[in-house]
Order: sequence, then structure tokens, then C-alpha cells
Amino acid sequence: MLNLILNSIVRLIKVLRSHSARAIAVICLVTPFAASAKKPLIIPISWSLHRPQNLTPEQINPFFGPEFNKSNWELFSGVITKEGVNIFDYYLEQMAQAVQRNCPTCGWDWVEDRGTHFRTVVVKGRQHYQISEDPKVIEIQRTKQTNDQILASQEEITKIVFTSGEEAGLFPVTYQAGHLHMDYLSAFDRDPVLYSNFIKDWFENSEMTFEIFKGSALNAPTVKQLGARNELALKAIFWQMDRFLQEIPNPSWIDWIRNRNSPPTSPNPMEGDTSNVGKLVNEKFPEMLRTFFSSYDDDLRGNAISRLNQFIQFAVYYPDLATRDERNFRAKNENLNLAHLETLEFRAVPEAQNAYDYYLLTKLIRGRLRHIAKNKEVIPFQGIKTTNRPEEAVQKYFKWAEEAGLTPEEALRLMRKDYHKYAVRLNLVNCRDVLK
Repeated sequence: MLNLILNSIVRLIKVLRSHSARAIAVICLVTPFAASAKKPLIIPISWSLHRPQNLTPEQINPFFGPEFNKSNWELFSGVITKEGVNIFDYYLEQMAQAVQRNCPTCGWDWVEDRGTHFRTVVVKGRQHYQISEDPKVIEIQRTKQTNDQILASQEEITKIVFTSGEEAGLFPVTYQAGHLHMDYLSAFDRDPVLYSNFIKDWFENSEMTFEIFKGSALNAPTVKQLGARNELALKAIFWQMDRFLQEIPNPSWIDWIRNRNSPPTSPNPMEGDTSNVGKLVNEKFPEMLRTFFSSYDDDLRGNAISRLNQFIQFAVYYPDLATRDERNFRAKNENLNLAHLETLEFRAVPEAQNAYDYYLLTKLIRGRLRHIAKNKEVIPFQGIKTTNRPEEAVQKYFKWAEEAGLTPEEALRLMRKDYHKYAVRLNLVNCRDVLK
């Protein structure tokens, strides 16, 4: 039996290596789920071979991982115990009972990780939810899905996340924006031009999305809110990245990089800056880019884009933070979190109030990605766009969402409700849409 498995793996590797562009294999071993079972053993084995496949925009279909945050007055106000037990343990148990009523076929596991308790719900095969405690909320995460798979799972998500949450006395957070993860590899196909253009788009519009989606200045500030020094570092990072994307040193990339004309015509925003962050941006970052592109084809260890993210995260978000505690705090608390190894985390997006809103949110981000992918050239960074009035933010948002393929009614569902009146005044939607 063992020889049969090993021979199958060898044949699979040979097939993957014969692929002309890129192939991914994931082999998962999942233990049977029983009352006494431990956490499912999932062993991913993956290969990312050679250059990107140059997917058409319509073929780009990234995987998304949600963070549904549920809370109530007791959790929000800091109540410690209820009915003689820890308040989080109490609501984890209430959620467990509610899910078992709404999904009798679901399996359960109880896990403790670094002192934090969480429940794992297994629905079918490897599809599972993780229900855990977070400051002031019960957080529910799910196995990553594409936008189309999320639409097909509406009934399941409704029963486990929303119906069970209400029965447990927990409700979607409304006092701040939510969080969403997007998988690097499925989103960008290891295409650094698409990656660069997409995060530029998000940073450029971060002030608008922060206002429209009711972002939190505490745990999801924009780069502009952090200060002029942070914004300067961001501009310099993109200047260096654009220069390398337009003068690719590895000739094997020439056949799919479209714009290779000349370096950016504007001056380096941090030219001659001798501060620590200036040296990072002007000396270390170009060195990292050279290494990244020269060894890209031979790198089989995963998504190399994440290494660029780590550098951008450090240079942009904490150029002037001195202590490790300050850096660790900032590492999670920003508008676009680049610190994860496999995903981008959007930390100022709408907190889904139902399963359909979650589907629309992923449709919006996938739509932005597909819209940006239509342009194969390097798009220069235009700087962070400011909005001076709510009406201006709403006008920009509806245009931005329209480019992503959302109807005005769908765009309206995602924006903060106290801004609906501006959409009506601007004739972007009618009163009937607001009253639905």
C-alpha cells in the first residue's frame, strides 16, 4: 500500500514538472472525525513551477478567507464571566449548541492553542469553520473559497455563521469595518505587475474605502493617517518597484512583461535620504528586487511575492517605530495588512451582515483585480487620493465599484448605511433601493 502511494506521488510530480507554466498540487491527509479526535491533520505539499500562466482577467478567480466578527453588549463592554464560566467559553459553547441544531451532520473538535480556545466545525471533507475568541468578539473563519463557491454555499454560511450566531445571542459587528483575506497565488498567479498594480489601487483609494466602509483608525488606519513619513516611504517603494518592473534583469520574463521602456520619469521621492528607512528603500529594497527577479524561475518554495510584502510592510508602516512592542502592534493594525505569508488581509472592508453581503464583498475585490488585470503595463502610483466631503467619497466609490462589475444596488448594500442618503442625493440609486 505504501509503495502504491509513493509511486502515485512520483507520477504526480512528473506530470506537474511537465506543465509548461505553473502547477499546484495539494495533498491533504485528514484524520477521521470523532468525538475524541484531535485537530485534523492537513499536510499541504505544493509546487509553483516557472513563470506565471498569463491568465486572462476572466480566468482570475482568487480564494477568499473570511473573518466574521460576532459580538453583543456583554462582550463589547468587557464582562468577564457569565453563569460561573469565562464569558468567551460561555459563548463558544452557545455557538457549538446552535450549530449542532442547525447542522446535525457537522463534526466538532475542541482545540486549545497558546491558551486560546477555539472550536473547529467540519462540514464536509476538508471544509471547516474555526470559531474562536478575539478581543470583544467571537470570530468565525472558514476554509478559503472562490467567489463562485461562496455564492453556492450561501445556505450553509447562513445556517452556521448567521442563524447560529443569532440563536447564541451574537450579532454581526456594526461599530467598525471587518476583515477579509485573499490568497496571493490564486489572485496574482505570481505576476508581479498585477500584484504591484493591485496594491497601488488599494492604497490610492484607501481614504475613500476607509470612509465608505467605516474603517477604524485604531486597528485599520490608512498610510496617510499614519503620517507624511509613512506616505513618503510608500511612494519611494513603488518608485523602486516600477523601475525594476520596467527594466526586468531576467530575459526569461521579457515575453510576458509588456512595458519595458524606461525608468519612471519622476524623481525618487527619497533620493539622498540617509535615514534608516531611506537606506532601506534606496539600498536594501533594490537589492531584494534584483535577487527576487534573478532567482524567480528557480524558486519552488512558495509564493515569493510574500517576501516583497514583508519588506513593504516594514518600510511603510513602521519607519519611525523604535521598540519591538510598537512594531508588533502595528504589524496587524493597518488598512492593508501585508504581514501574512500567504494572504493579503483587508482590514477596512464591510463587516458582512449576512451571507449575501459576504458574497458581494468578494465579488467587489475580485472585480477590482480583474479590472486592473486588463492593463498589462506598469501603472504609476498616483498617490493616496483624498476625499474632502462624504458626497465626494460616495461618488468615487460608485465609480470604483462599477469598474469592478457591481450594480448600483449591489454597491449600496456594502456601504455604511448613514451614507445612503448621499447616494440618493447624487441620483446614484433611488429611494426604493435604500428602503429594501
